[in-house]
Amino acid sequence: MSGGWREVLGWFLRPKLRPWALLTPVLVLVLAVPMLRPLVGEDGASRSERLLLASVRSLVEGRGMVLDRSWRGEPGTVEVEGRLYAARAPVYAVLLAGPSWALDRAGWSWERDPVAHGFGLALLGVTIPVALGAGIVYRMGRLFELSRPRRAGLAVLVVMGSGWLGCATALNPHATAAALVLAASSAMLFVAASSKPARVTWVLILAGQLASLAGAVDPWALPLILPMPLVVMAMRLSLRARVLGVVLMSLGAMPVVWLHSAWSLSTFDSFLPPGGRVLLGEMTGWGEEGVWARLLSMGGGLVSMLVGSGGLLRGFPVVLVGLVGMWMVMRRHWPMHAKMLAAISMVGLLTLVMVGATRGPGRSAMPTLVVISPLLVFWAGVIFRRTGGWVWRLSIGIVIGLSVLNTLMMLRVGVGESDRPVNPLHEVVNELVRRSGERGMGDEAEGEA
Repeated sequence: MSGGWREVLGWFLRPKLRPWALLTPVLVLVLAVPMLRPLVGEDGASRSERLLLASVRSLVEGRGMVLDRSWRGEPGTVEVEGRLYAARAPVYAVLLAGPSWALDRAGWSWERDPVAHGFGLALLGVTIPVALGAGIVYRMGRLFELSRPRRAGLAVLVVMGSGWLGCATALNPHATAAALVLAASSAMLFVAASSKPARVTWVLILAGQLASLAGAVDPWALPLILPMPLVVMAMRLSLRARVLGVVLMSLGAMPVVWLHSAWSLSTFDSFLPPGGRVLLGEMTGWGEEGVWARLLSMGGGLVSMLVGSGGLLRGFPVVLVGLVGMWMVMRRHWPMHAKMLAAISMVGLLTLVMVGATRGPGRSAMPTLVVISPLLVFWAGVIFRRTGGWVWRLSIGIVIGLSVLNTLMMLRVGVGESDRPVNPLHEVVNELVRRSGERGMGDEAEGEA
């Protein structure tokens, strides 16, 4: 038996289900499953989720992705040759069509039990991928040479401190794409950490499939997945093995790219769905507003994305700890592939924030940036290696506590695809201040009377 197959067989024979590895996935399921938001009725699902469900139902019924006429004139739809379609990437709907068909055959159809059908789709399409992604973070924690309890703590921090768990109770493609991005990163780190990485480069086929699937499910993941071959080129391999690894990643991505191209070209007669073209127009529409007006709009959008009412750093300050961890990895003696992955995370964040800023002020960082926030918080694992004084520990504890509290409040609300500001903690504080002000005004009126 060759050495490569012996290593693969040894991996299959080793125990996989360790208690510390199962801690975070079980925690995700225990917290998220009871809080799954119903996807039935106007109050249950957002407009974007209802569009997605309508596309999935149309696929299961054999009508392609054609929507019925009741959607005519609704935002987020487009008419092509007299047929209505959802103006979004079609791959996520195609992936959900399989579980939807299975639920129909199991007796939980939309007609008989729409609540159970929506529950099953959210569970299989979002909650379980997030739980599996939490287990992947535990595995990735080996990069920092942490003990098993600390790796489990890092996985809990990533899920609870990045807002990822708060997006796991609704039909949210951003949360699913985040799990796929982490899985692709984990596959590359597995190859780099192998004792004989040249013999397990075939795992990069899986990495390419996962990365391309993340981009097809959520286009906001593209700034993260497009530079991923640079991580392979930074590994300690021969030039031939590195080039072969990039080729294998490309081969793995081909089926997903073909699926996206086939559905988009046949439906929209374009590789980009209409929603992507609209976003591109928002990013490049300088002539309509003028340069200075556009720059002011971008500045307001940048503030909204970072520190606004729904800003990433305002709602989840633990991301700052992750940014410090990335800087430490890039500045100190870490493997080159780890430095490259940290640099891709940093550039990806800057790109996504700037893309969000081009859409103007008033936009929320969540849930769109949840596609990258788990990867950003993952780099806080560098901090887990340090044992600072009580001031350092207290500061980190406060930052983590605020982020976890906001995630738990998001979990209660259930965050789907939306452009409205998402910061439940900020909203609760404002509501308490408003009520206390009203109570004070009432007491003053009673005193005057």
